[in-house]
Amino acid sequence: MTRSVPLAAAVLAALLLAACSSSPAPITAHGTVTVDYTSSDDLSGGSQVVIVNSAGTVVGNGTLTATSSGPGTDGLAQQDVFSFKVQVPGGLARYGIQVGGTSHGTLWETAAQMKAGPALAIDETTGGL
Repeated sequence: MTRSVPLAAAVLAALLLAACSSSPAPITAHGTVTVDYTSSDDLSGGSQVVIVNSAGTVVGNGTLTATSSGPGTDGLAQQDVFSFKVQVPGGLARYGIQVGGTSHGTLWETAAQMKAGPALAIDETTGGL
């Protein structure tokens, strides 16, 4: 007589455990970057967007796409608006967004903010993010 029922139960339990411990779904973030400046800025269409985790490890990247350019809201500065799309792993405590390298700093966002679409503002007239 064979004992296939306990083996089948063990296989079913392993499958259920694996299904319960799956990773959170990836997040596709659609964000914007608004840059105000009085002289030329180093950001342009094609500039890199890098997303890092809390340890500083890169978890996603993309590029900026220019969407508009014109006078800033104060009438003195120039303003460029860019969009970006980047996919990152879900479930992280926070996500650091860097545009055009680290010279503009890192903006930290939660998973909810990444899902909602992060909006960065860089004001070169006052010194950065």
